[in-house]
Amino acid sequence: MTVDLDDTLDPWDGLVTAALLGAARRPVDPSALPGIVGAAGARLPETDPAARLLDAAALMTAARRAALTPSRLPAPTTEDTTGADDATDVRRRRPASISPDDVAPPVSRAAARRLDDLLSGSRRDADALLVHWLRTAAQRGLRAPADRLPALLDWAARTTTPADLLPVLGERGRWLATHQKRWRRTLTVDDGPGTDSTDSTDATDGADLSTDAPVQAPSDQTWTHGTPHERQVWFRALRRAAPESARTALLALDWNRQDGETRLALVVALSQGLCLADEEVLDRALADRRKDVRAAAARLLVQIPDGRFQTQAAARALACIRVEHPPRPSLVARRPAPRIVVTLPDADDPTPWPAGMLETPRGTGARAWLLRHLVEAAPVRLWSQHTGLTPDALVALPVADDLSEEVHLGWAQAAVRDGDQTWARALAPTTFGSLYIDLLRLLPLEERVAHVVATLVADTVDGPSGRPAKAGSDEPTTGRRLIDASSALASVAGPWPAEMTAAVVRWLATSPAHGWDHGAITRQAARDLPDDAATEARVRAAAADVPPDNPRHQTILSLADTLLYRRQMIEELQ
Repeated sequence: MTVDLDDTLDPWDGLVTAALLGAARRPVDPSALPGIVGAAGARLPETDPAARLLDAAALMTAARRAALTPSRLPAPTTEDTTGADDATDVRRRRPASISPDDVAPPVSRAAARRLDDLLSGSRRDADALLVHWLRTAAQRGLRAPADRLPALLDWAARTTTPADLLPVLGERGRWLATHQKRWRRTLTVDDGPGTDSTDSTDATDGADLSTDAPVQAPSDQTWTHGTPHERQVWFRALRRAAPESARTALLALDWNRQDGETRLALVVALSQGLCLADEEVLDRALADRRKDVRAAAARLLVQIPDGRFQTQAAARALACIRVEHPPRPSLVARRPAPRIVVTLPDADDPTPWPAGMLETPRGTGARAWLLRHLVEAAPVRLWSQHTGLTPDALVALPVADDLSEEVHLGWAQAAVRDGDQTWARALAPTTFGSLYIDLLRLLPLEERVAHVVATLVADTVDGPSGRPAKAGSDEPTTGRRLIDASSALASVAGPWPAEMTAAVVRWLATSPAHGWDHGAITRQAARDLPDDAATEARVRAAAADVPPDNPRHQTILSLADTLLYRRQMIEELQ
């Protein structure tokens, strides 16, 4: 006897009956299921009765779930959340939050498929290309497809550049990010000292979180009863809109009752609109029990012009350094060259830092470490006033007692903080790595391009030397030149100008570098070279100049393929 599912009041009850009595005794015909479910059942292959019963149950389960309409919870009343702890507050309020409608149009289907490819991790350069995809989509006012949002938020949670994702999340994406702790950092990108990231969140739960949305005065209830995350967002919004009101709210806060992450976030938020009046609250944070909170407060205090912290550090630094002009030993002898003489500070008195805050690295003297921090904290313009010499002249002077590194690094950090172009120009040749990049970024674009071209030309086989420098010579080593070249390249945002592009492509084909050195610059080129067809053709021509058995041949061809991939990616985002 076959169960006639079409005659049962509920087809699911018929399937249950067949399962209880046994599929052999009560076989099921899936084609008898109602509507399109039956039509799908008719296409199932002929199998034994038990398999047919399970197939029918699977079809019916899918149909029942597809027809389910989720219920909508009422919005909570004031009594629901006032005075609730954080965990209870999240449970009561978050399910009632409704995703707002998206205004921005989604990317094309081709662009969505490209996004899937980038998120799959099949390419070694996927992260760099994905950042490029996100920035281009944001520039064109497009948003990511809704079904890709979880994967994008997962990617942002494990990268160092979540700010690139925020503009393309759309309203639904920003709403979704509030529902998982690891996703929320995409909405709370703090402006740390010395960084270029921007905080793009607004104030209250359910408020417009886009960077262009007007900031409204948040509710005091969020500050007093919100979750730690909500209170941090509230404070950043208030700091942007009314810095004085934010400072007053922070001074009235019971500081010691806040958790460490909240205290750190509130201190970092003061970087927005930092001024002399913030010294009082930063002095309180300077005595915090957490090391990272104290360090964040000290970094901000150093940045306040004419503040107590900067003034005390400058007075001690100027007292430590002087220019010595040795007397001529005789009337016929040449006058000895001037030099910088350093009197190391007393490490037992770390003023203006609190005692124990400046932990000296292993292998570094405590007094030399304090000297570097004092020089770094002093306004860099004071040194020319103090010595009567220009930055170029000061940097060129020898420093007694092998302390040039401490003095020059302190000057360089101060120049970056103060944005002093003259000092940056004088100090750039003495530094390397990230500090070198920061100094170069203070110079005009044409000067940065000249730095890049000169460094790359010096490293090519037909450059000035045509060979690697000898060990022990005054000429920079090949490794150091390549580090300088890589850093100089990083100081110029892509797409690179024509002169720089030509120098990079020429370097790819003729440089004696290999291995990591060559790969590092090639990866930068893949990210920042123009992606037009002419540049791609030039790169392929450079690959043709390299013998096929040379590993660089395939590396350069891969670079050309990446430029093609980027160009197609951009075209799909039209």
